[in-house]
Amino acid sequence: MKLVQNQSGVSLIAAIFIIVILAFMGMVFLTLFTTTSSTSINELQSTQALYVAEGGLEYGINQLSNNPAYIGDTNKPLGSSGTFTTSVVNSTTTVSDNPLLAASTTINVASTTGFAIPGTIQIDNEYIYCTSTTATSFTNCTRSYKGTTAASHISGSNIYQSTITSTGIVGNGQRVVRANVKVDSRGITYFNSASNPADNVGLSASPVPVTPPAGMLAGDLVIMIANSRTSGIALAISATGGQTWTSETAIGTNGTIRLFWCRYNGTWTANPSVSFSTSVNTTVVMHVFRPMIGSNTWALNVTQTTGFFAAPLALRDVTITGITTIINGALAFFVWSSQDNNRWGLQTAGWTNAGGAQYRNTASSDSSQSAAYKIMETAGATGNVTNRELTAGGGGFDMGNTIKIAFKQVPARVLLDWREVFQ
Repeated sequence: MKLVQNQSGVSLIAAIFIIVILAFMGMVFLTLFTTTSSTSINELQSTQALYVAEGGLEYGINQLSNNPAYIGDTNKPLGSSGTFTTSVVNSTTTVSDNPLLAASTTINVASTTGFAIPGTIQIDNEYIYCTSTTATSFTNCTRSYKGTTAASHISGSNIYQSTITSTGIVGNGQRVVRANVKVDSRGITYFNSASNPADNVGLSASPVPVTPPAGMLAGDLVIMIANSRTSGIALAISATGGQTWTSETAIGTNGTIRLFWCRYNGTWTANPSVSFSTSVNTTVVMHVFRPMIGSNTWALNVTQTTGFFAAPLALRDVTITGITTIINGALAFFVWSSQDNNRWGLQTAGWTNAGGAQYRNTASSDSSQSAAYKIMETAGATGNVTNRELTAGGGGFDMGNTIKIAFKQVPARVLLDWREVFQ
């Protein structure tokens, strides 16, 4: 009897032990299931956040394409539960090394403020990936990045970085994607020119109409330069030809010259003309440039600056101080005029005459004008530009006026170089 009781006690203990073990195993399995489920949810949300970040990046690139002034959005919804925040950063600095050698992995600069590092920078045509910075240097840099060629760069070379960063959030998931972009105006081409009078012909009249070149297309940039030998007179658009003109400020120091420009809408209702308050020795020259896409509009990339010069000494060079364009592909446009029918010869490599080398007016003691342009594939300094009075007109080598200005297409293109996932 006692043996049976002892066996019953052992069986009870064994049963309790088994129940405890099973309960413990159940708790372990429940914890594992909960942890696995939580991990799976976090992984799912992280993946979804990446998709949201990428969507935000595409949205930001599209916005920047239509509005070069776009700087970003905050907590913009995407999908049923996602949001993204975008920011656009354009940073520039200059090389301090003299020179920066092709093998250098530390780049000394004026300042690294504003640069997104780790990230990619551009010097001339070379991309460089850097992982860290000090206040005045990029360090741990990989040269010849993304298939470019490592090169030596002189002190003062411009360093650029343009980025769009998009942060996507879904639940507890957060991912960051950054794209290196180029906002540019590339694709501008010279089309044709026209003038009244023709080169080396006399005209004294007001208004002075110009017959536009044949074959123009809607969207073309039309630049008209009106000049007279007479100083301090008023010049204005008198017949619009159905276009909407912007009239830049005239300069009337050594003769008078004024620049007008418009976007051609596709139809001339009449030949455009310019009026002169004194109709003595009057010239109007039209230059036409074509955008990459006809639907684009035009805006100034660098505002107009005017100047004047005394009668040049030998070598009879007249130099216009350069400007700095601020978007890739901008059209830099410089003009010289003189109070004599001088021939002109462009001396600076990389620049091209718009139309003829000069447009001379032989009426009433003469005048001339000459224009040159350069498509700045990479934003930056144009350098000084020299035009030479090759031959004296009837009164010798003469004084004159200058204009410098730059144009861009709107919207500009946004070129996606590559994207980098940081989280």
